[in-house]
Amino acid sequence: MLWSDIKGRKVVSTASAERVGKVKDVVVDGPGRQVVGFLLKRTKNGSVLPWPDVQGLGADAVTVASAEVVVDADERVDALHDKRDAVLGKRVLSVLGDELGTVKDLDVEPSTGALVSLVLERRSVPAGDVRGVGSYAVVVAAQD
Repeated sequence: MLWSDIKGRKVVSTASAERVGKVKDVVVDGPGRQVVGFLLKRTKNGSVLPWPDVQGLGADAVTVASAEVVVDADERVDALHDKRDAVLGKRVLSVLGDELGTVKDLDVEPSTGALVSLVLERRSVPAGDVRGVGSYAVVVAAQD
């Protein structure tokens, strides 16, 4: 499932059937190739929905057990969402020094939050090829 398809979805509590918030941004551990959580807008209880608390990622909504799972961002989330460690919009270089493009989207496995691939302008790069994420670029294994 593409990140661009998740962004903007309502987050709904299965306990109360009330809207908890709306997905604003994704927090990704690039080297760990995993979604850590979603930043939300219009929340009452905080601003981050940690990935382990996502019950469902459907075509129309993200479901959670209750509004209480939404928490304030901690230091790890703040660091991963910082421009230095963010993945979206970052230049992609191979370990050979070739520029491959810019990360335009992320392909995410909806049942686990694992990154499947980085979607660039003209190609996708498997998430398993990510070697490092820094302030300048995402570095990936040499590509064919």
